[in-house]
Amino acid sequence: EDLNSSNSDASAVGNDTDTSITSGQGKQQSTKQNQTSAVRGRDRKQDSHRKLSTSDIYAAVCNKNGNGDEARGKPRQKHVKDKTEICMFFIKGNCRHEDRCFKAHDKMPYRWQVQEDGQWTDLPDNETIEEDYCDPKNTYSTSSPPVHFDTMKLGENKVRRLSTLNSLVEPTFIHTTEWLWYWQDENGMWKLYGSDSGTHGSADINSATLEQKFLDNSEDEVEFSAGSQSYSLSFQDMIQTNKQYSTKRLVSRRPRFVSASDVKTKKFRRPLHSAPENWDKTKIPATGFLRVDLQRTSEEFQKVEALFSSTMQGFDIIKIERIQNKALWEVFQWQKNRMRDNNGGRYVTEKQLFHGTDSQHVDAICNDNFDWRICGTHGTAFGKGSYFARDAKYSDSYTGHMKDKTMFVSRVLVGRYTKGDPSYVRPPPKNDETNYYNSCVNDVKDPSIYVVFEKHQIYPEYLLKYKTRGTQDVSGTSVFVQKSKPILKPVPVAKPAISSYQPSTSSYQSSTS
Repeated sequence: EDLNSSNSDASAVGNDTDTSITSGQGKQQSTKQNQTSAVRGRDRKQDSHRKLSTSDIYAAVCNKNGNGDEARGKPRQKHVKDKTEICMFFIKGNCRHEDRCFKAHDKMPYRWQVQEDGQWTDLPDNETIEEDYCDPKNTYSTSSPPVHFDTMKLGENKVRRLSTLNSLVEPTFIHTTEWLWYWQDENGMWKLYGSDSGTHGSADINSATLEQKFLDNSEDEVEFSAGSQSYSLSFQDMIQTNKQYSTKRLVSRRPRFVSASDVKTKKFRRPLHSAPENWDKTKIPATGFLRVDLQRTSEEFQKVEALFSSTMQGFDIIKIERIQNKALWEVFQWQKNRMRDNNGGRYVTEKQLFHGTDSQHVDAICNDNFDWRICGTHGTAFGKGSYFARDAKYSDSYTGHMKDKTMFVSRVLVGRYTKGDPSYVRPPPKNDETNYYNSCVNDVKDPSIYVVFEKHQIYPEYLLKYKTRGTQDVSGTSVFVQKSKPILKPVPVAKPAISSYQPSTSSYQSSTS
């Protein structure tokens, strides 16, 4: 049975319980218009991109007409800007700006307010309202009088929800707001996207993916699959439609609940222990990436060099750089945990694999990860995804014809894999058609090529710059060419027909092991 049974009520389309626009809708929008994180109900045009507060408008009118406090001989009151995003540093107790901070100061990462006489006032049952709101089955709060979530009103007064930044905008910050996506089944039960919902097929899209697409374009329509069925999800209507039967389901977007006790236990930034111990902690930018040169005498350099040289004799490594991208690493760790949870807590198979590319794509990959549509256009023999090789020799053929070549060594969560096919745009389902493989390969018994369709399963760890031995170096001196030794054929080892999850190997252990 799929997400939408054919006999479901196609007309059961009510008001969306949450189509809020938050400050997480892209940093570019936040910086452009100081976008509000407040929830304003279903209508996005209902002040969702509000720039002026009620006090701003009142002050402007008084100033223009000359009938304000100053005109009446009273001292002019100090202008107070409406603050709609909560300061995460204040929650931690270390906001340096204090009263000069342009963000709202609150001890919680959310704040429910009601508008009375043109002013926004805090509601007393803040945590109770939030807990009710985080459950998609609730259309109003249990507080008295109740807050109606579909209209975002308390009686006749408007209600809004202030919050911290979206967790996808700042994935390494604590006290961010994580948004979850749900759909309502034929029994009125709300199911989380991407989770195993028992009798229904698990969707091949999850909350994080939906949220990112929503932040990119809140008027978009997303297509996905669950089992044998295909669906479309309209962000504007918050309706999911079965493309075969045209049945419709309600969709809800709600934050993950965080209690006051949860906030107290999160007093520090997410520890950097999730980053490798070998990272240079002084060269981890807040955004973007930095490449750090490895010393030739270091054990780290020598292990990467050995991995490369095992199939690439006759080449000289010019340098090896470690890529330090905090955001990509955190997302990679999140994906690993998610795959592990979906596999009953068992470890996910992780490998170090090679990817050769043109030098023009290097910075884009270091910053935004691999995108097969841009840097993976050399072939789709085993599916339309990003290709990685066990052997550097294979990847070398995709590095272009420049004298100095570049190649990535990446961590890849290959998980459970199956034989690929040119028509695949994602891994096929397993036998039960409710769960999917994690990647595709050229040969299940002895894979040497891996295809990954989700970039979150990849972390570009090292960048190698190398050249053919015998070419001139930068000083113009000819380099001696030594006859390469024959490569010893490895002893074949019996492998299972389908890979199973295994504990992750050492960061620098050969992926052929």
